[in-house]
Amino acid sequence: MAAMAQMSKLETLDLSHNYLHGNLPQWLGDLSSNFHTVSRAKRPRRDREQHLSHTCSRAARAQFKASYNNLTGPLPASWGNLVNLHDLDLESNRLTGSIPTAWFPDQETCAANVGINGVHSISLNKNNLEGPLPDGMK
Repeated sequence: MAAMAQMSKLETLDLSHNYLHGNLPQWLGDLSSNFHTVSRAKRPRRDREQHLSHTCSRAARAQFKASYNNLTGPLPASWGNLVNLHDLDLESNRLTGSIPTAWFPDQETCAANVGINGVHSISLNKNNLEGPLPDGMK
């Protein structure tokens, strides 16, 4: 899978419903400049604009899906570099630990265009995560 780190135009990576096991790859966070696409929306909806006014606004459509596998270990903090991430689905694995604070930085850090605050959908249910939600996620 490390060869995927060289893919310069990767938009969607769907590894769902397989027999994958082991930790989530740290290198996926290194795809921050590659893992993207241009927004296809003609114009944003009014309620979405209001929502993004208190998060980091950016056009994003990248997707990573690895649900229904046997992935273990913590959620990599380096994935906070995926500023263009739109959908993240890690449902039904055996992930442990807490949601990294690097994924949802505070408002001052948003100006630096880091974190995944522009994400539209995150599915982490049916794992073994624990701890408080990061402040930037509330």
